[in-house]
Amino acid sequence: ETKATIRCIPLDGDTTPGTCMVTGRPSARRVLFARAY
Repeated sequence: ETKATIRCIPLDGDTTPGTCMVTGRPSARRVLFARAY
């Protein structure tokens, strides 16, 4: 729907939990995503 793709998976060891933008379920890893123009 958003046409966004993963751009970066930070490997700095940050283990802050997050929420999946698609399913709403808890996620153990955070990623950066963006849409190309």
